[in-house]
Amino acid sequence: ATDAFLKRLFPKDRVGLMIFNDQISTVADIQPVSAVAETLSQRVLNLTSGGGTNLYGAACAAVARLKDERHKDAALGDSRLYGIILLSDGADTTGAVSETRMFQTCLDPGAEGDGMRLITIAFGAESKTEILRRMAQSTGGNMFEADNGSIDATYLKISAEQ
Repeated sequence: ATDAFLKRLFPKDRVGLMIFNDQISTVADIQPVSAVAETLSQRVLNLTSGGGTNLYGAACAAVARLKDERHKDAALGDSRLYGIILLSDGADTTGAVSETRMFQTCLDPGAEGDGMRLITIAFGAESKTEILRRMAQSTGGNMFEADNGSIDATYLKISAEQ
């Protein structure tokens, strides 16, 4: 479903990919889709789950990365929409960043004013929807609920919002 979403993006859109378990890794820096589509497609199709979940740290890392990108664009006079899509069950099992710290320092109400939205996808029947909803709402984003049968439709809804 993520691969299909990436393939629906316009060639001039820019995309990056971070993954997380107990560690946070950048799979691809933010670049035009036309430059990374093929590579990202293969990387996404080969992702596997495992380890703990550093959810709050991953959210903070993604917001920080996107803020850096936004500031670079602003210096060049470039203006665009900025968004983060976070797919998770909402559990944070190994993170060093507390929920309170995440909301105070990373997902503060100023994030929406910075022109970036966090869109969360609560994946699976056991998802902690309340935290994912609060994370999204703090930046003016939305939370979607999905499972294996609805994830494609969820990504389509997200595409329609942009």
